[in-house]
Amino acid sequence: MTGKREDAALIKRMERRHAVLEFRKQGLSYRVIAGKLEEAGIDSVSHQTVKTDCKTALAELAADNMETTEELRQLMLERHDMALEGLHKRVADGDPQAVNAFIAVNKEIAKLTGLYAPERRDTRNWNLSINFAEAVNMLKAADEKLKATSIIDGEVVDGSD
Repeated sequence: MTGKREDAALIKRMERRHAVLEFRKQGLSYRVIAGKLEEAGIDSVSHQTVKTDCKTALAELAADNMETTEELRQLMLERHDMALEGLHKRVADGDPQAVNAFIAVNKEIAKLTGLYAPERRDTRNWNLSINFAEAVNMLKAADEKLKATSIIDGEVVDGSD
């Protein structure tokens, strides 16, 4: 008997989490969602429970997506392996197109498996300071030039001269 009650409670929680996520996607606050759940007769819970439900539902979605991503990556690796097997003899015979295809497939495998290290850039010496007055003057000058420019019969005519 207890198993059926637990199953019913689990189903109710799952339905509530689904509703919470749908309301949250609409941009509603946790407090408003709690009120909407009660109005809809789904459940009467606090905004804290709504927040917990939302976090749980999002974590479950993220876990599902990670699993799906890993499965897709593995499938792509299998396909690349098949391509390499098909190219092997032609590469061994020195076929230039096969060699290029072989290199391209290996590059894709390296990307899928994370073999390429991220490119590092030294940003310590970048001068990102902006002279605000100079930037405003440049924008004003560009705006004036744009105002003085016309299109006549499909040709750009610069009237600022």
